[in-house]
Amino acid sequence: MAYVGQGIKGGTFSVLDTSGNTYNGSNVTFNLGTQVSSPAQLIVSHDGVIQKPVTDYTIATGGTQITFTTAPASGASIFITEISGAVGAPMNRDINGDELILDADADTSITADTDDQIDVKVGGSDIATLTSSALTLKNSATADNSTFTVNLQTAEADIAADDVIAKINFQAPNEGTGTDANLIAASIQATSEGDFSSSSNATKLEFMTGASEAATTKMSISSGGNVAFNSGYGSVTTVFGCRAWAKIDQTGTTEIDASGNVSSVTDTGTGATDVNFTNNMPDINYSMSISPGTGLLTTGGQQFPVTIGNDGGFNVSKGTIHSRQCDNDGDTFATADAPDVCVSFFR
Repeated sequence: MAYVGQGIKGGTFSVLDTSGNTYNGSNVTFNLGTQVSSPAQLIVSHDGVIQKPVTDYTIATGGTQITFTTAPASGASIFITEISGAVGAPMNRDINGDELILDADADTSITADTDDQIDVKVGGSDIATLTSSALTLKNSATADNSTFTVNLQTAEADIAADDVIAKINFQAPNEGTGTDANLIAASIQATSEGDFSSSSNATKLEFMTGASEAATTKMSISSGGNVAFNSGYGSVTTVFGCRAWAKIDQTGTTEIDASGNVSSVTDTGTGATDVNFTNNMPDINYSMSISPGTGLLTTGGQQFPVTIGNDGGFNVSKGTIHSRQCDNDGDTFATADAPDVCVSFFR
């Protein structure tokens, strides 16, 4: 009798050797002599009656055994054929929540046994859950510092300046008012700052928002860590970050009270201190801001510290502080250690 669908284009039908199995009316699980990934991969005849996958039998022990719902009677005639390879035939589009096994050892699969939810399992662990309102991704590793990583990659083989490497869009395409409401409302994208090479992958991160427009860049972070804001009038203001800072006591043994990106300080003389950076400046084109802190007390009355920095030139690995003090009249200066000099470095 004819059927609707494609004919068999490829694949094989193999009769399995189950002669070593014993059917005694009590045993329900038997060896297949091979490994299969799904009950639907078998045609099972029990005393001439074709059995229904899942209902009449299932696959056990990683696909190497078959388990019958009802134990075959003693002397039963069991005939099993394996279907393998590519078979073109009508597809059963309703698998009714059954697990779709994807790999040979049956620990990677897709299943929808929970209503309106798709679960993805890899290596025996659930790593993704998809519902109508959310996508949940979970790292299957349980060790300390295990991190779930999402990679957004481009297949482009020659990255030039201003190429967008990856982008995330936020949009409300079904908003009923239409027009501007349906445009991209916000985006985050990574954009190359120049041609990529074996020694450069300079990239900026752009944050884009819209008001009555498709989202445009309102803020960006450069490869050097500088933050730029678009004022909305065609101008861009760059905010240069503080690369290092320290509060230093020069009196006695020079020491750091508190700091950021400062590894140590070096006493180079009275009122003179080198501030050594943990991470060097990109170049010598940075600036220093110094606050002298509290005044210096001497036997002649209240004295006030005056600080200067880098008078000997800028250095990518350190900044230099020189402290002076002046008297109340402001006409006498002398080199002196200050108790709390505060210094910041910007680039």
